[in-house]
Amino acid sequence: MTRHTLSAWKAISSGRLRSLTLAVLIGFMSAVPAFAHASLIGTNPSDGAVIERPPELLTLRFSEPVSPLLLNLIKPDRTSLNLADFKVTDRSLRIFFPSSPIDGTYVLSWRVVSSDGHPIGGSVVFSVGIPSTASMPNFEDSGRSVRISIWIGKVVMYLALFLGAGGAFAISWITRGDPSGRIPVVMLAAFGIAGCGLSAGSQGLDALGAPMFRMLEADTWHAAMNTAFGPTIIIAVIVLAMALGSVLSIGLQARVLSLAALISVGIALSQSGHAASAEPRWLMRSMVFTHGVGIAYWTGALMPLGLVLARRRPEAANALLRFSRTIPYLVAAILVSGIVMASVQLEQLAALVNTAYGRVLLVKLSLLTALFGLAILNRWKLTVPPATRQLVRSIAAETLVVVLIFAVAAVWRFTPPPRTLSMAAADIAMVHVHTGTAMADVTVSPGHAGQVSVSIALAAGPVEPRQVELVATHSEAGIGPMRRRARRCQDQWCVDGLVLPVPGIWVVQVEVLISDFELEKLEGSIEITP
Repeated sequence: MTRHTLSAWKAISSGRLRSLTLAVLIGFMSAVPAFAHASLIGTNPSDGAVIERPPELLTLRFSEPVSPLLLNLIKPDRTSLNLADFKVTDRSLRIFFPSSPIDGTYVLSWRVVSSDGHPIGGSVVFSVGIPSTASMPNFEDSGRSVRISIWIGKVVMYLALFLGAGGAFAISWITRGDPSGRIPVVMLAAFGIAGCGLSAGSQGLDALGAPMFRMLEADTWHAAMNTAFGPTIIIAVIVLAMALGSVLSIGLQARVLSLAALISVGIALSQSGHAASAEPRWLMRSMVFTHGVGIAYWTGALMPLGLVLARRRPEAANALLRFSRTIPYLVAAILVSGIVMASVQLEQLAALVNTAYGRVLLVKLSLLTALFGLAILNRWKLTVPPATRQLVRSIAAETLVVVLIFAVAAVWRFTPPPRTLSMAAADIAMVHVHTGTAMADVTVSPGHAGQVSVSIALAAGPVEPRQVELVATHSEAGIGPMRRRARRCQDQWCVDGLVLPVPGIWVVQVEVLISDFELEKLEGSIEITP
């Protein structure tokens, strides 16, 4: 062991290492961008409703913007009809109901993809006139095998992007071309490209709600590429190709390719995922980008450094010094971006135990505690030259823990974060009102008695309304018309601070003043729960 190597190890094991490791632990809490899905928060007609006459529109309202993939209507005579006439407005999907003289029970089977790239599906059952006596078909989500395939593809992609592309950068810039880590990086990149294919096929199956045997069908891949996850897949393949090119090249070409691959890891991850789709998008996507690059740099350096140390390469000491001098800046960026994303996703600390998303995070934190313990162990072993073999084993253990963390983080694909659940938990009430010339969606949040906020989404018309007023009446409770003027809020009209004191059926009327001589009145009923 050279004196230069010993000095390098002592530099790394300084007191600054403890602060650095603690920052890594905190910032890594949300290190891998979480992937989840939108939530359905209201329908009109409501699920299970019995209405007197066929509706003109079927309205689905979600917690975030969506795009429809499949819309299928099962009629009372059990015939099926694909619905292609719809309109997407903000977070609402308005589907034009085909004319049908048949009374009975209808089933709307729907499947949409949210702006984060993840599909969800379900069905709404309602009856016109008298409910049908015959049983209607059930609609189930993608099978267990599809979900397992999604998880495996996600884990392989994480390993390839973070350890593969990050490892290629470490070989070119940290170990300065030492060949020790090339074979693992090549293997990871090759498996990662296969994992991208598995992820794309699984995404398509999930989007269509199709079984595994349809994995290779063109419609499956077309559906996958039409989701927000499509660009992530394409960029990820390019990233891994650049990583392969880097380890197979030398000199300046290798360094340029590896740097481009590292930066593109952040670009790939920022194209989809729930964190990337949150508002304001420019900020959240910047946070996801920063996290992706930082984690790829840090975790990607583990294998090359461990192999250089194990083989006692002359470059080992300098590589350790380069890593120790640069990682504090990356950790600071990881810490800031992690805090921002965690605060947006969790909203409150209670969500750590009250939601599936939070419980997955707790499992991840337990693994981070083990990772932190290994870092503390390294702090005392680094200063002793005979501990080289133990240091290599510790780095290998750290790599294993990182792999487990990625495996746990991939479970977030199936658990919506608390931020998206909060809107559904508010029990929003919604009604669609219309006349022959105008229509609007009226949303009451929360949908129970007490102080509420009302949003009115008017169908776009040729003339901007001069004024919009909301009138609420509960005749059974003896509550006369409560009139409130709405204010303009982005692309809707809003009423704040309205108090609906009792539950039951309220009649809401939207008065839209078009001009001094033209007033539209749209009226409907909405149920307010206790």
